[in-house]
Amino acid sequence: MCFVGIDPGKRGGIALLPSSPASPMPEAMLTPFTERGAVNLPPILDFLEPFGPPTAIAVESVHAMPGQGVSAMFSFGKSAGGVEALSTLFDCPHLYPTPQSWMKHVLTGYRRSDGGGKPSVLYVQNNYPSFNLTPGRCTKPQDGLSDAICLAEFAKMSFLGLT
Repeated sequence: MCFVGIDPGKRGGIALLPSSPASPMPEAMLTPFTERGAVNLPPILDFLEPFGPPTAIAVESVHAMPGQGVSAMFSFGKSAGGVEALSTLFDCPHLYPTPQSWMKHVLTGYRRSDGGGKPSVLYVQNNYPSFNLTPGRCTKPQDGLSDAICLAEFAKMSFLGLT
């Protein structure tokens, strides 16, 4: 069994959480984009393939925000649509939790004031201390990766009936 979490934003991430005690560490990648700004699906499929079909997928339910430009909203919509298309390729339960919903279940007890960081980053740092949230040349933790890991945790919790 493995659970997938997807944060579909421009600085989003895709995470896979194996449920095997032999491999408890999550795998994650920043969301790849094409030169035209669309989600690049082949690298994501290559990333997920070694783990087999997911048991459940949680894709953060997103929407346009007031004040965004028209082209930014269109680009964001294309990305969100690409991620939803990806999730429908797998025959497994799909969840579309709002940020408030998955945070309520996964980040219980975590607040922004705890260490000054984003709660999802603090969660990953506490639960997976050897997981690298600063891939490549990044100097600060990538919240797209931490959010994706938390979304995978939400998928696991939902599948096991813990939400």
